[in-house]
Amino acid sequence: STALKLRSGVIPTFRDRDFSRHRSDVELVTILLGSMVWGTFFSALVVGGMVGALIFFLVWQVTEPLVMRSLSFLAGISIVILLRMALFYSLRETFYVSFYRRIPQLVNVVALSIEAANFAVSVGYIIVRSIKLLVTTALYIGRIDTPLLAPGVGYGLDNYPNIFLKDILAHEAHRHPYIELIGKMFMMKLRYGENFGSTAGMF
Repeated sequence: STALKLRSGVIPTFRDRDFSRHRSDVELVTILLGSMVWGTFFSALVVGGMVGALIFFLVWQVTEPLVMRSLSFLAGISIVILLRMALFYSLRETFYVSFYRRIPQLVNVVALSIEAANFAVSVGYIIVRSIKLLVTTALYIGRIDTPLLAPGVGYGLDNYPNIFLKDILAHEAHRHPYIELIGKMFMMKLRYGENFGSTAGMF
């Protein structure tokens, strides 16, 4: 897989400015075999420890009440999130066309109220994200052919970068330079009337 990416050009060679750094310290390839063996061992050890700790906390009499309260807390957050998703699904087509807001004033008020509600619900998302990252890290300790935080690691389990990009695109959709330029032209036309844009060279 990695060799095919290198041969097909997916992994750049001479087009990459940093390719020359691979020419030095070639003897470091001798650590790969040991790293693969010990990486797999530690990955299995960490995963086994996490599963064992989870089972221990579930069955130990001292922590059982705390676990039950935590599970009820997570169940409540899950129900709220499901209701929120159903509400969003019904309102999405009414309020938005791709990144554009149909009724900006109403959408801003609704978005502000939902953002306030999400401030409390987001704790559930962060807990789930922490668990995903811990499990992904434990599983990828033995993977030496790819960086731990490379694109594709985790198979899209972490959606926060995409949500962050959507937020930027939604704001930029209403602040595009062309839209701002047209808005300025309309404002100048309203201010100066027939004197704006009538003489050659005004634009």
